[in-house]
Amino acid sequence: MVLIAWAAVLAAELRAPGRHAAAGTLLAAITGAMAVSVLSGGVEVGVAHTAMRSASPGFLRGAYLLASSLYPTPYLFVALAAAAVVLGGRAVLPTWFAWLSGIVGVLNFLGGISVKSSGFFATNDGGAIVIAGLALAVWVLAASWILWRRPPLQEPRLPAPVG
Repeated sequence: MVLIAWAAVLAAELRAPGRHAAAGTLLAAITGAMAVSVLSGGVEVGVAHTAMRSASPGFLRGAYLLASSLYPTPYLFVALAAAAVVLGGRAVLPTWFAWLSGIVGVLNFLGGISVKSSGFFATNDGGAIVIAGLALAVWVLAASWILWRRPPLQEPRLPAPVG
């Protein structure tokens, strides 16, 4: 949930020069990623509790497949958020961060389409998922570093009353 607050601050930076669509896309995508993550966790907990009660194997297989298909989905939302930063952040953010956002977007897209049962594109423990998670962590740290070094936003001053 902290990621949503982080995205809100980054979206405010994008919105300042009038990039409202990019800011909204960034915030909506990160919120979507967090919502699907929470949903995925809930389904996995439900599957675990059902398995302890020895439910039918067919139901457990279907529930496990549902949970496994939800697991990589947040990475697709992160890829969308990174694309929004690439397209909307050129005027406000450093050029190297736009490049990093593009790379993070591609890596997270690859993590988001990881639905195989084994190998590099395995859903739960494949290399693409691990790399996407690490790329997300680097992206968040880099953006946090940029935002930390920014001067505080100045509140607009109202004109003095005439009269």
